[in-house]
Amino acid sequence: MTGHPGMLPRHIAEMPTVAQPAVSPDGRWVLVVLQRADEQANRYRSGLWLVAADGSTPPRPFSDGEHSDTNPCWSPQGDRVAFLRAEDCGQSVLVAPFGLDESAVTVAAGLDGAGALSFSPDGARLAFTARVRPARCGVPDSGRPPSRVTRLRSRLDDVGFIGDRPRHVFVVDADGSAAPRDLTPGECEFEDPAWDRDARSLVFTGATHDDRDLDLRRDLYEVDVADGRAPRRIGAPEGVFALPSVSPDGRRIAFLGTDDHETAPRNSHVAVLSRETGRHRWVSSEIDRSFAPASGARSPVWLDDDEILVAVEDRGDVYLYRLSAERGSPRRRCGPGRGSSRPTTRRRAARRSSCPPRPVRASFTSSGTGPAARDRLRRAVHRRGAAPVPRAADGPVT
Repeated sequence: MTGHPGMLPRHIAEMPTVAQPAVSPDGRWVLVVLQRADEQANRYRSGLWLVAADGSTPPRPFSDGEHSDTNPCWSPQGDRVAFLRAEDCGQSVLVAPFGLDESAVTVAAGLDGAGALSFSPDGARLAFTARVRPARCGVPDSGRPPSRVTRLRSRLDDVGFIGDRPRHVFVVDADGSAAPRDLTPGECEFEDPAWDRDARSLVFTGATHDDRDLDLRRDLYEVDVADGRAPRRIGAPEGVFALPSVSPDGRRIAFLGTDDHETAPRNSHVAVLSRETGRHRWVSSEIDRSFAPASGARSPVWLDDDEILVAVEDRGDVYLYRLSAERGSPRRRCGPGRGSSRPTTRRRAARRSSCPPRPVRASFTSSGTGPAARDRLRRAVHRRGAAPVPRAADGPVT
């Protein structure tokens, strides 16, 4: 029998994948994470690639791709990029200048399970999440004392024991002049930090109630970055809330979730909470679909003080919808084909898709112009042995 041999092991190294698009504040550039298989080292590597949103220039590497670089995040001014780098000694947060002949600065190192990077609106600080590293992490297994487990959720696949490694919210100066500060000390877990518009406080989700290991409940919390006080719960204490986002005027918070914290699975919807009253209303209930796609959920994006851009999953496809914070009234924005759309900034949205026989494709949508496919990234990285194209000044970040 003759014909195509089908999928072979060597094909894995020829199939890079694209994820985590981050659009620059001016809408001209998109940073994406490109992952590839390193056959010789028997591991995956990922680097950041820079793509012109209008396709006017070829994609080029922003980082060298020899590490595991992920979670790109632009500063509000568009002059710096923060990202995570995973190495044998743990994860680090790096801040690299954009288009300048300067080296990247490591502002945090030795992190465990870091993620959710975000610049403050004034660009002075970075918020992120990471797991607390207990003293036992530096002790060989043979010398560690027994651990006492008192909670039902004590271990996660590919993470290990988490009873003494809760996920916390940290903040660090973007210039690396001071060590990171833990804003949520203690045994409870918090995640999904979002900056308030005044850059003085953070909104995030977490669970602090006594039975937090016996249900799915996650509440909204707020903390002042400067005063060192404990996080304060805001809104109703009965729901599964995630991925908050503060409106431009600071008066409302949009988030994903459901009011039912005892039943799973359920579709996640979009709610808007008034900070004045502490009450929320679900504004996406007209659509019986999930607003937290399995391919990756993210916070709602405020287009102005009323309109919100969100992602909706429908039978494996992901679409972008506009919602009114006052009226709801969902309207589909874009999202044809197989893949995942991802709201990124007020100016642009990005999506990634996969259609045989092409392994990966990146597309971008500009406000008011409709979708425009950008296959040049796939072509640039799919050519084996192609020489790296340096970034604007000094070449890829190493």
